[in-house]
Amino acid sequence: MLRHVESTRAAYKRDISHEQLLSLVHYDPETGDFTLIRDTANRKAGDRLGNYNKRTRYTYVGIFGHKVAAHRVAYFWMTGDWPPSDMDHINGDRGDNRWCNLRPCSRSENLQNRVGFAKSGHKLIVISKTPRGHTRYYCRIGRNGRTINSPTFYDLEAALAWRDEWLRCNGTAFTNTSHINDLTN
Repeated sequence: MLRHVESTRAAYKRDISHEQLLSLVHYDPETGDFTLIRDTANRKAGDRLGNYNKRTRYTYVGIFGHKVAAHRVAYFWMTGDWPPSDMDHINGDRGDNRWCNLRPCSRSENLQNRVGFAKSGHKLIVISKTPRGHTRYYCRIGRNGRTINSPTFYDLEAALAWRDEWLRCNGTAFTNTSHINDLTN
């Protein structure tokens, strides 16, 4: 499957020139919306482009027979080059394709900006139980293929303080400590 994805990605990069894109599609950097500049076989000039995929939470744009993630098209439209690797949505909303919300990044950096799903309710915080049933907390951070484990804490607040201090000292602009529960409250 990975080989198929790469060949598809290479195909749209090869098949779509920057001039063709600019002659067919308008991108509004303030809103992140795409509109058609001229009529096509089945669309009229001024039609909005892009379909939101609920499963992936990305918006995709159909251009020249290729379904391409809107954030990648936005980067190409603005710079004239396809993104070198991943694209990060700074605010974490994959459907927000405003230019100010997009930045190229490595896979590792992009994963740092993910929302957490830890059972503790706090990103990077792990709960463990002792044989006597006492609750302990520790922080597990993955960076550059390595796992960093904090000391064990009896108190959740102490584990959170250790995590935040470690990230303040060692984090990057991509570091995000939001948890999925933070988004639903």
